[in-house]
Amino acid sequence: ASAPDVTEDRVLALASAIEAESEHPIAVAIRHASRPAGHATAVEVLPGTGMVGTVDGQRVAVGRLDGSTPPPSLRSAISSYQVRGDTVVSVTCDDRVLGVIAVATPVRPDAAPAVESLHRMGLKTTILSGDAAPAVDAVAATVNIDWARSGLSPSEKLDALRAMQSDGHRVVMVGDGVNDAPALVAADVGCAVGSGSEVALSNSDVALLGSDLHGVPAAIGIAGSTSAIIVQNFGWAMGYNVSALPLAAAGLLDPLVAALALGL
Repeated sequence: ASAPDVTEDRVLALASAIEAESEHPIAVAIRHASRPAGHATAVEVLPGTGMVGTVDGQRVAVGRLDGSTPPPSLRSAISSYQVRGDTVVSVTCDDRVLGVIAVATPVRPDAAPAVESLHRMGLKTTILSGDAAPAVDAVAATVNIDWARSGLSPSEKLDALRAMQSDGHRVVMVGDGVNDAPALVAADVGCAVGSGSEVALSNSDVALLGSDLHGVPAAIGIAGSTSAIIVQNFGWAMGYNVSALPLAAAGLLDPLVAALALGL
């Protein structure tokens, strides 16, 4: 939707120019919707907010509605977009809101089964998102997430994660974007989706080779099995050392038998 004196094509084209180099899924969606209106210069990323740059001598910002005052003609459209759970992105030019872009995020078909697998493992799930509450709540309800936090900046995501840890929880953080990097580092285990940004991948402990979310419960299951085997081996080794080695040292046990016991 656009202001009365601006076409929707112009709004999309300006946004596409600013988002030309971004890896964020919303930026990719905007680029697919329109050709850029020229080349943007002096482009800056505003973490957790959006991007800003210069197009044809005008300062254009694309990002969250926070702090923007949309004209009355856009308020009805914004309300309808938010009610249906879309992410609403504002496009401003020299501090004037030219229009808003509604981005619908279809839920991935593997999301709900992956979350269900985590629940069967006895784990609780939480969404920490920078998107607006209606969009986040809609996704959380669809995939049966236990708790949802919305409108978070990267630092607020980090604070929320540390609050969980201070409550005694061990946290696995799954993310794919630049805004997730601080939380991926701070989590007990950071898990990056393989199709995510380079920043997320380089700041995670575990990187899924693909984008299939079933890899998350699979990785946790493998880690649990590995831990159980380590404890089992440690128990057998301690039992061997407590019993067999003193007997061998006292000459009551043939060294060959002791070596075979160690191998077993």
